[in-house]
Amino acid sequence: LALEHGELPPTLNHRTPNPDIDFASTPFRVTTELTPWPRGEHPRRAGVSAFGFGGTNAHLVLEEAPPEGPGEPAGAAPRGTALLTLSARTPEALEDLTDRMAAHLRMHDPDL
Repeated sequence: LALEHGELPPTLNHRTPNPDIDFASTPFRVTTELTPWPRGEHPRRAGVSAFGFGGTNAHLVLEEAPPEGPGEPAGAAPRGTALLTLSARTPEALEDLTDRMAAHLRMHDPDL
């Protein structure tokens, strides 16, 4: 939502910064209030990390969608190359998933 709305939300439950961190000499900061996130020369990108119990961690890098062009419906993807990541427990399950995904894409875009 921060990418979509162009605003950085405040950090939850932040009261006082750690006095041992010299934020003034680093590029890092703790956002304490809703802050505008203007577009720049490059798309806005955000890193998201989730740390779970037992060492189960997830890390994502998100990038905002390209702006809509004239005459394009909202959310329309530009034509061209796209990365489609598929995952399955076995090679057979991956083959089945690949076949089903290809059929789905052909049904929604016969030109593929």
